[in-house]
Amino acid sequence: MSLLTRFSLFLSLTTFSYPLWAEASGLEFSSFEQQLMSTILNAEQPREQVFRQLNNMQAQLAEQPLANQALLYFHLCRMAPRLKEPVEPYFQSLTQLEAQLPASQGLAARYLCETKREQNIENAERITELTQLAYQHLAPNDAPAFVMWMTYDHAERLLEQGDYETALNVIYRSLEIAEVNHLQEWQGESLGRLSVIQSALGLQAEALQNNQRALDLVSRPYNVSNLMLHRGYILMKAGDRETASMHYHQLLESTKDSDPETYIIAGTNLVNLYQQLDKYEQATTLGNELLNRAADYGDEYYLTYVKIAHAPNLLHADDLAAGTALFDEAVQWLEQGSIREPLPDLLQRWGQALFDEDHPQQAYSALKQSMEIQRELDKLQRQNDALLAAARLATEQSQRALSQSQRDKERVDAELERNQLHNRFILTVLLAIIVLSGVIAFFYWQMRKANRLLTYASTHDPLTKVHNRRFFDTVVAPQVLDGKPFLLVSFDIDHFKKINDTYGHFVGDEVLIATSSRLRNSIRQNDYIIRWGGEEFLMCLRHPSNCGHAVGFVERMLNDFSQSTITTSKGPLQVTASIGFKVAQCHSLSELEGLLSDIDQYLYRAKEHGRNRAFGQTDMQEAVIEVQLS
Repeated sequence: MSLLTRFSLFLSLTTFSYPLWAEASGLEFSSFEQQLMSTILNAEQPREQVFRQLNNMQAQLAEQPLANQALLYFHLCRMAPRLKEPVEPYFQSLTQLEAQLPASQGLAARYLCETKREQNIENAERITELTQLAYQHLAPNDAPAFVMWMTYDHAERLLEQGDYETALNVIYRSLEIAEVNHLQEWQGESLGRLSVIQSALGLQAEALQNNQRALDLVSRPYNVSNLMLHRGYILMKAGDRETASMHYHQLLESTKDSDPETYIIAGTNLVNLYQQLDKYEQATTLGNELLNRAADYGDEYYLTYVKIAHAPNLLHADDLAAGTALFDEAVQWLEQGSIREPLPDLLQRWGQALFDEDHPQQAYSALKQSMEIQRELDKLQRQNDALLAAARLATEQSQRALSQSQRDKERVDAELERNQLHNRFILTVLLAIIVLSGVIAFFYWQMRKANRLLTYASTHDPLTKVHNRRFFDTVVAPQVLDGKPFLLVSFDIDHFKKINDTYGHFVGDEVLIATSSRLRNSIRQNDYIIRWGGEEFLMCLRHPSNCGHAVGFVERMLNDFSQSTITTSKGPLQVTASIGFKVAQCHSLSELEGLLSDIDQYLYRAKEHGRNRAFGQTDMQEAVIEVQLS
């Protein structure tokens, strides 16, 4: 487990069936794979000895198929950086093996080895591209031991990126190969990863059952502690805070003197739980102890997350300066280490804590910082997507060139045959054209269908089915820069956290879905509604006929939500909203960003004045007005 995945457990601050990917006999290790994997998985041997044994196995490669050669060089390439050994000899060996493949193919092991070379120059974008390409180039003739290792690691990366559906399919491959080859410890680790993915997908009962199955299989202390941390995470995701609290407390008792790493992680999550259960006395006592423990342990990463967890305790004790200083220290360390992915969520939670403790100005600053970092991360993700698309295009061009070469050869052979059997050749060609046309038509239809689905998925929020922020950046923003007036409305559900805490996240999702549906019905066909983040929606109405209509529209929305209820599985709920709005004209992206900042301020002003109201401007020159229920 990587540090990032292990520490994703900080952020919470049954039997199963899986598809067979091939016949079981095709997943069994060869004798060479068994020898190699038993060497690698032998926890009793130091890494230096394992590395030497793997190097000695190169003497056996002359009689081994290409897949087994690639497997050995991959593991040598993987281990070399840890032992400060050069990667290049193994990369060159994999490059030579790749040259034996058709031009359109690539060697997955070579792509993964290249990531070890790129790590030396900290090229994160290139590493992301290479790992994606490696998984895409897995071939049926790859060694099962390599596929097992590759899919296990790739599932972890997908989990970190939030692509849970794909991660679920990928981890099944690793699990199936481990089961066929009776690798009990690897089965347990794969089941543990599966349980975390299932929990992220909301399948808490299945996640708990698979976590228990994993605990029954593993024996190594490190794996046991990881699975126990997983269990606490799953219980928290399931909303069972009391059981999760007891679980972490027991884990603290069992690791207090033996496993400081697990003790600090479990203790940090327990601090978060105590805060959620309003047990701030216990949270403060444990937080102070963990600060000392993490400092003594000497790992800044652990100490940083302890600071983040302990800061709300100081805030609750009315020591705003100390809490802010502690939280800012943690954020600064994460940013200096280029660990930016968790920052938007951490800042958003800190902003909520500040708001709950009646510090709205500081809360606004934290939330604004969260939004700015998220925009930067989104921009970086778009750049990574472009790099990956370029790599895919290069692969497709290579495949087309190979296909063209093959077609040229077929035409020459057909011409020779035509001189001998002219009539038979004509009939054969006609039949081939009919069949090929049908195949091309079928795949063209499938490709168009897939493209439509991909386009929809990239521009819509998966829960509410309204547009997402990417759609706003790529479609809406360019449209409103024409200098014509438009109305921008920021709509935020009041007390949404309380709904989640009281009724559960499933009911919270029902409220979001119903809210988005009602908002969608309140606008015209050529207007837009975007899920802006969490419980906040953004509406863009083009060319409002006059300012009075803008105020009337906002007032109707307030009345509609306050005078009716939303039907949920827990019964009808009364839901109100706070609104920020502005009628404006834009000619540049900087003006649009300023407008977005303005309506954010108006939205928070509505929150500060008691919620269930709106603040905004009907003209750039007009004063800010308040709109209440009629």
